Amino acid sequence: MLDIPSESILAAEYLWRTHKKPYAIWLCELTNAISKYGVRDEVLKLVAPLCENSAEFAEFICPYLLEDLFNQGFADLSGKLGRNLIKDSDPKVT
Repeated sequence: MLDIPSESILAAEYLWRTHKKPYAIWLCELTNAISKYGVRDEVLKLVAPLCENSAEFAEFICPYLLEDLFNQGFADLSGKLGRNLIKDSDPKVT
């Protein structure tokens, strides 16, 4: 497994933007990447394959993944997610 710093996950715009993908696909990609490369909790790292294949599980585990990132000191998670979702829904927003 690659050891990518959490900061890289947060900086990866392509993960945080939906790019008009269906919600389930976007959420699976996001939670899979966070669980593989962003979190420190070993149990959360182990759920990556489940996130990749199950939108229902990805939706369940996402708050725990974000909490782990937040506990690492990344306090602007909700702002980053919100800004990127708005960008995807309104192309005039920069």
